[in-house]
Amino acid sequence: MADIVFPRLVVVSHTTVQHATHLCRPLVGVVGVAYPHVAVATGLEGASFVLAQRGERAADEALIAAATKTTRAQTWSWSVSEQSGFWLWKRPSLLRGMGDLTVPVAQMTTDGGGIDDLATELLLIPDAMKKAAELLRTDTLFAIVPKRGWLMVAPGEIGNPFAGASLHQMAAGIAERGGRSSIAGNLIVLWKDGKLVGVDGREGSSGFISLQGEDEATWWV
Repeated sequence: MADIVFPRLVVVSHTTVQHATHLCRPLVGVVGVAYPHVAVATGLEGASFVLAQRGERAADEALIAAATKTTRAQTWSWSVSEQSGFWLWKRPSLLRGMGDLTVPVAQMTTDGGGIDDLATELLLIPDAMKKAAELLRTDTLFAIVPKRGWLMVAPGEIGNPFAGASLHQMAAGIAERGGRSSIAGNLIVLWKDGKLVGVDGREGSSGFISLQGEDEATWWV
């Protein structure tokens, strides 16, 4: 069984980090939003990531750079979960991210079933997201990260309030069973033209869209 390489970037629930003390940033949007966060993991303790604390700025920047390099070098692939069309004209309509299948099962088993194979971080790997867009023949993706080890992507249509209905339902169900492994059950992350550009969210019976995208400056705000 291969060892996980650290430091690395990890996508976590906003409830597991404190921006003032952890080396982290919101996945998209501004500091203070209740969206998934990106943090720097330096190791594993039991079944939990050890998350880096803020320190001296230059050292933190070097740690982020090293974690980014490690993450982008990890194993990844896409599995076709659903297809649309008929017979010879069928094409992928829903992909599931697949990460490192050699992770230690005892440590990486997630609440609600499944293994955290680091697939969630495909959101942070430009080549992986571009490949998903190529497979789905679109420049806009809807992505859900309901819990650790899960990343599902489908063709997106920003501004269409009905386009993400099935993904929202899927995310809510998976996150509800995810316990400590849950990340976000009420959000679709929007990806367009090579970058993360916002979220399509649900709050009770109402919805909202934010087009505040990914911003590396929010590591330091």
